[in-house]
Parts: sequence; structure tokens; C-alpha cells
Amino acid sequence: MYNLACLLAYQAAYRPDHCFLTFEEEACSYKQCENQAIDIACHLIRKGAVPKSKIIIDCIDERTYVSALFGVWRIGAIAIPVQPQLTDAEKEMLSRIVEAEFVITDTPHAWPGNRVKMIRAGEWEQAKESIPVHAAAPDDVAEILFTSGSSGKPKGVMLTHSNILMNAIESVQALALTHKDIQYVTVPLAHAFGQNRAVICSVYTGATVHAASRLDMRRKIACIERVNPTVIIGLPSYYSMLVASKPVLPRLRAAVSASAPLSPSTQEKFKAIYGVPILVGYGLSECSPVIATQTLDMPRVAGSVGRAIRGVEIRIVDEDGNVVEPGNPGSIRVRGHNVMKGYYGLPPGEGFDESGWFMTGDIGKMDAEGNLFLLGRETGFIKRFGYKVFPIEIQNVLLSHPGVLDAAAVIIHRQVTGEDLIAYVKPAAEAKITQTDLIEFCKQKLAFYKVPSRIDIVEEIPALPSGKPLIVQQSQ
Repeated sequence: MYNLACLLAYQAAYRPDHCFLTFEEEACSYKQCENQAIDIACHLIRKGAVPKSKIIIDCIDERTYVSALFGVWRIGAIAIPVQPQLTDAEKEMLSRIVEAEFVITDTPHAWPGNRVKMIRAGEWEQAKESIPVHAAAPDDVAEILFTSGSSGKPKGVMLTHSNILMNAIESVQALALTHKDIQYVTVPLAHAFGQNRAVICSVYTGATVHAASRLDMRRKIACIERVNPTVIIGLPSYYSMLVASKPVLPRLRAAVSASAPLSPSTQEKFKAIYGVPILVGYGLSECSPVIATQTLDMPRVAGSVGRAIRGVEIRIVDEDGNVVEPGNPGSIRVRGHNVMKGYYGLPPGEGFDESGWFMTGDIGKMDAEGNLFLLGRETGFIKRFGYKVFPIEIQNVLLSHPGVLDAAAVIIHRQVTGEDLIAYVKPAAEAKITQTDLIEFCKQKLAFYKVPSRIDIVEEIPALPSGKPLIVQQSQ
């Protein structure tokens, strides 16, 4: 049986009192989470939910979110996680895209529109008896995740029970995760990175999750020392703050970063302070999400996001679909157990090439040993002086400056002169850097046609919950 709900049922039976999830100082054991998942499952059935019903989960409390997730899976229904901070208009649009039938929410507001039956957290009663986990086939859809919609209308990514399980197994092996680990997670659990990389990996091994995504940055820093985790799951901005504040973490043995480029200087400082590496990887919602990652037992190559996980193939192709030689840039294509079943409501094969490889939309290169290097999006480049320039190249150079804490390079569209390239930089604490300093630094590190026209120094670079910079292509 492939139903992911079996993982929680197993841990609840095998180590019932072991702490599974902590949120806002409140802990939940594996048995407690399983009991609430059963309560939710029974309530859903009473409300008319059946296998394959599409159920939105819109929860602020991460414990409620996780229990609802496994409750939905227990009855063979399809979970649709959404971020609580979305506007009513956005939520209504997402529910229309996937034709949702129910929503489980702990937010104080009514769900917009009248398309779904609303179930409020806590309205379910304690189940008088358990119900069995619904049998699921490997290719049954477990959840529908939404892409960020940066290229237009959001798409519903259909991930199967097998997609998520196999991706978790490979992620567990990359970290050698066990039931003794405590994972400190600073990303939302409803996001693919937080859910599949942290929650599912933990419930697969019996590890503990400390959910800190709802805390502001200052509280995240203060809280981690008290939790004293063995593993950190975070975004680059969080690691930059850690190396600046240096909390004492004697049990830390590994850290994982994704969603945005990580400064080489942050990696070096972190390793010097804590004696452990920050493992970087590459993933997409469409790929469950991990495609490639660094592991504890592999040599780490500077600038690389690691190698393809076991059971997954990556190839780099040119504009005609031909595989390029190692070291040459091209489009990244993927196939394997991690690739989605498809986009909900769109024709089969959408997003795939004629040979069945998923087209990531990213540009990269791969060396002869299989180490993958990201260069940017296929549509995310400009021509300057006749040369292609990818913003991520400029971003990575700026992040290597010792006085830079965070950076983002942006393509802008000028009404008169056309496309141009500028950058935004958040300075490190007490760093005294100027636009002139940074431009000169770029001139030393980059070809003349890659140097941004302007670099603005800002207090904060806004980001999506995924960690990707919210500053995207602009018009001026």
C-alpha cells in the first residue's frame, strides 16, 4: 500500500510518545497527531468526502496543517495546501483552478466564494473508533501543489503518493536522517520544500520537526538555540543571520538550503563556526521537489547544487533538443520517479518534451562527474552587447562580496532603451559599502557586458514564502 498516511500510522504505533512536531512551544507526539488525523478523517467522511475528493488545507497552526494533511490522505482524498497569507481573490482563483470541494481552515475568515464546504479547525469530534487507511495505488494523486505563477496563471501540480515517498527516501539518505534527529524548519510546511523535505522525511524516519516558519527572523534566531537541533532546513537569508548572530548549537550535524542562491562567504563562515556544511540542492514543485542535492558523503563542488538523486536523470540540451557536451550550457530536462503526474486540468504531456522528459524551464550546465550548475531561467536572460546575460551570475558574484548579506539581480524594461540589468543589495551588519564599491567589485569579477547598470542598496529584499526574491522583471 502506497498511501502516505501509513507512515504516520506506523510511527504512532511504533513510537507513540515520541515528539513529532513542535509549533509555538506546543508539542505534538506521533500518537497525538495520528489521533487528530483520524478525527479529521472521520469528520470529512461525515461531511460527504470520499476518495479522490479535492480538499484545500489553509491552516496557520502547523500542527493542524499536518494532522489535516494525513487525515485527508487517510480517506484517499487529495490534499491541496495553500498559504494562509494569500488574499481572498487568490484563494478563490486557486479553488476554481482545481475544482476543490472542501476546505479545512483555522483562519478567522470565511473562505471566499461558495464553491467549497468549509470545515473549521476544532469542529471535529473525537472519533469513537479508528478507520483504516484507504488503499492507494502508487500513481494515485496525493496532493496538488500550486506553482508560484511567476510566468502567468498558477498551475496545479499533481504529485502522487509514489512521487512524494520516493523523493523522501532519497532525501533521508542524503542526510542520513534517523529518529534521533531534530529538524529546525524555517520554511512553511505547506510549501513543497517544507512539507516533502521536512515533514515526510521526518515521519518516514521518526524524527522530530520544530516548525519555526511563523516566527520573525529575530525570534527564529533566539528560538534555535533553545531547540538545539541536529539539522536545519532553511533559506539563504536565515543562514546569513545565523553566521552574524552565532547562536550556540552543539548538536548540529547538517544544514540544508534551497529556493535561492546561497552566498559562498556564508557557506564558508557557517562551516567555520559550526564545523558542518550547508548542503544546497535544486528542486521544483513539479519534481516532488528534489531533483539534485549535495549529500554528506559526497565531495562538494563550489557553485554546484549537487548531483541528481538516485532514480532521477538530468540532461542538458540545446535549442534543438540535442544533449550538449559536459560544461556547456543548455536547457535542463528531468525524468524519474520524482516527476509529477501532470498539471491539473491541462492536457497530458503539458510541460514535457516529445521523449517524455520534463522541461524545467531552467538553464544550467553539468560537468563530467554529474555536478549540476544553475545559470537561470530560459526566459530570464537579456542580450547585452550581443551576449546572453543571466541575472543569477551577477547575483552570485554580489553574494560573494564579504559586505553583502543578500542580493538580487533584475531585468528591467526601459521604454526608450529596452532591456537592462540592475541589482539590489542588502549589506551585512556594520558593512560600509557603496554603489561605486559594488560596481567596481563586479568589474573585477565579471565580463564588461555583465556588469549591472545600477546597484541599489536596500534594507530588505522581499521574498516569496519559497525564498525566491519577490523582485522580478520590472518596467521603468
